[in-house]
Amino acid sequence: MTKEIERKFKVSGDGWRDEVSQSFLIEQAYLVAERERSVRVRIRTLLTGDGSSEPECFLTMKFGATAISTDEYEYSVPYEDARSLVSHAGDLTLTKLRHLVEFDGRTWEVDEFQGRHEGLVIVEIESEDAESINNFPAWVGTEVTYDSYFKNASLVFAK
Repeated sequence: MTKEIERKFKVSGDGWRDEVSQSFLIEQAYLVAERERSVRVRIRTLLTGDGSSEPECFLTMKFGATAISTDEYEYSVPYEDARSLVSHAGDLTLTKLRHLVEFDGRTWEVDEFQGRHEGLVIVEIESEDAESINNFPAWVGTEVTYDSYFKNASLVFAK
């Protein structure tokens, strides 16, 4: 188990695009999506210049009542199992492109949502101490950490 501490922000502009070091296609399907707990399966594929790599698949459980910190349990699962689990999620799915951007010695994760959330771009930053993050790239906008609408487990319900 790990303690996940992260902050989320809206992205302002495209200034981050030239700094991307890696990009992934991520499909997430929620088997449980409640206020204080979620269980999801994630299929993550590294996008490369000549196509894409073999997908990595994870089953993740998150527990916690606070917006900024959760207990997280994550396990690798075979691709066939992940596909099967996705089929059990119904409409509780989302797809996004995740871009990794380095700034001030930290990796910022910029998520460009696809499908019904097209146009939504959120950046996440994880840290051992959320308050230690005090230097922000110019393209980081309004903080949405405490707005439950912007949790992925909530976005699957938004139409």
